[in-house]
Amino acid sequence: MKVVVDATASERNAARQILGVSVLGRILNELFLLGAEQITVVSDAPSGAGDGLSKELARGAALCWVQVPPGADLDVILDAIDGRGSELLVVPADVVASRAFLSAALRHPVGPGTAAVFSPAERAEPGSGRIRKLAPGGARAIASGQVQSVELDGFCSRVCERSSAKRARRILLDQLRKPIEIDGLLGYTIMRPITLRVTRFLASTPLRPNHLTALTALVGLAGVALVAFGDAGLAVAGAGLFFLACYFDCLDGELARIKYQTSYLGAFLDTISDDVQTLLFIGAVGWYLQRTGQGWLHVGLAAASMLVFALAQLYIYFRLHTGVHSGDLLDFEWAFEKRARAPKERSLLPLVKYVIKRDFYTALFFVLFSAGLPRAVSFLLAVFTLGYAVAIIVHVAMEREWLRSDSRVEASSCIQERSA
Repeated sequence: MKVVVDATASERNAARQILGVSVLGRILNELFLLGAEQITVVSDAPSGAGDGLSKELARGAALCWVQVPPGADLDVILDAIDGRGSELLVVPADVVASRAFLSAALRHPVGPGTAAVFSPAERAEPGSGRIRKLAPGGARAIASGQVQSVELDGFCSRVCERSSAKRARRILLDQLRKPIEIDGLLGYTIMRPITLRVTRFLASTPLRPNHLTALTALVGLAGVALVAFGDAGLAVAGAGLFFLACYFDCLDGELARIKYQTSYLGAFLDTISDDVQTLLFIGAVGWYLQRTGQGWLHVGLAAASMLVFALAQLYIYFRLHTGVHSGDLLDFEWAFEKRARAPKERSLLPLVKYVIKRDFYTALFFVLFSAGLPRAVSFLLAVFTLGYAVAIIVHVAMEREWLRSDSRVEASSCIQERSA
């Protein structure tokens, strides 16, 4: 499907910055990410007005820029772009729309020689339904007034004044929220509302997601050093810094999504940074307890926990890289989660993910250090890593059982086909 972004008579609104990206850049990125095959921007702005747009577009995005004289008839332009041969989605350049709304608009069918105008099903505003979809010959339907009005789920609104820009900013930030199953109880209720406010500020700065990844890593490593080599007070401060690094760890992901700066390498750097901090924190706790006269037992526990955790993470890295080509741990799907979603299957194992969330255990360790219970931290780290290893083993066993079951089903089907 071809997409035309109408930037005629809307240069000022299209150039308005919303969370570090222009309105035009935002709508183009959403269309690219939804897989739009061919995008043409029609503009009557002076030559060179879109030169800076390439810095806002996601990596690999490309578009065709058509310069027209001011006051040109858009319907004539659409015919010139060859809208008759295929469906054509026409999107104003001064509109901010959610991915769900645009996806529904791209999928919505239109009959031959007809056209549709889309508006949001909830909280529709005057001028919000300006995205049109034309079937071959649909331009004549618009001229004759035979246009179908369609309400779609999602957000779509013109950004033409300060109030509409403020509302668009609020909704875009709210879409960065993740469900409680992903964020965990602490992250969903306490951490995410604060980090979204920070991201709103950071979006208008030149900082990039990888800068934030490095900054939070430095904070976490500073905390590890304080635990490993400081006295009791500094160890508490170190545990606090380790928790603080976890608290703001989602900032890089939020900034990457809101400014379309996500990358495979960036996701892996974020994941590896978190795991290196966790590994070193485990070792730091063991070394702190040995320095304070608690014996070498905790050093041994720390070494064993580090080994188990590293091997488990290497397995997950391998599966992420070879299976889904992603660096985000959230893309790793546990086998017992798949079984829990199956009909008539019930399991308590998926509830474990609420306990092994990084925000949960970093907050717990900070509380235990503050209460003067560092040995409890050492034993809990050993228990957590052991439980993590057991979860990996269960996952592998379940996947192998499914493979054997699938093989038996395929063999049985082959035998039945031959006998028939």
